Amino acid sequence: MMSEKELAYLAGIIDGEGCIAIHTRGPGNRGAITRAYVSALKVSNNDIRLLEWIKQKTERGTIYSEKRIRRNRRPSHSWTCSARASVDVLQAVYPYLVIKREQADLVFKFRQTFEPRYCRGGVPGDINAARKGYFTALKELHH
Repeated sequence: MMSEKELAYLAGIIDGEGCIAIHTRGPGNRGAITRAYVSALKVSNNDIRLLEWIKQKTERGTIYSEKRIRRNRRPSHSWTCSARASVDVLQAVYPYLVIKREQADLVFKFRQTFEPRYCRGGVPGDINAARKGYFTALKELHH
């Protein structure tokens, strides 16, 4: 459990160094027949200790290191989590978000389209259209 101070600190990191996104997959990716959407949260930094702290405190996500280090640049690392884990982290830090609050709101609305869960019957067209709308709206906020 994170303290209020730690949640506020993490919110500041996400506001300054983070990326809140909705990514697309398919069709054709991993055998997908239609386009799928997934929410994601990412923080990149040159100091891996920060990302290790985030992973340890949130108990979520994975840390990736840049495989090819460019000359004259320090190694870069990223902590990322997606789907429900991204929502869990954003909900925890939401009261302290300033810059990325609007983006978090869109991800919360986006994730509501996953209840009830659609399995073998596929995702209904209106739900997929709503997801695409959130994807587009969030993309526009990044510009």
